[in-house]
Amino acid sequence: RYFDGIYGSPDTKEVILARTLGKRKVIRPAIFVGDTIYDYACARKIRADFVFMYGYTELEDWRRRFRNKKVIIIRNPEEMTRWIKKSS
Repeated sequence: RYFDGIYGSPDTKEVILARTLGKRKVIRPAIFVGDTIYDYACARKIRADFVFMYGYTELEDWRRRFRNKKVIIIRNPEEMTRWIKKSS
């Protein structure tokens, strides 16, 4: 209902994004969900809003890194579902 697909390994994010953007499967506004700084950088590269899922991150200083950034911060998929319902 909310997502066209969930993408991941073994392809790199660059390959996945190039393929997805090439097929014009990204509808704006778009969100990119991730748990790393690399994910954040990928979201910025394609001009998508970033949702940081801290419940799965290995990034110990994520609070400091995202303090002054325009990032939606959630713990897990259940919280994301509640956020989506509240935002729609």
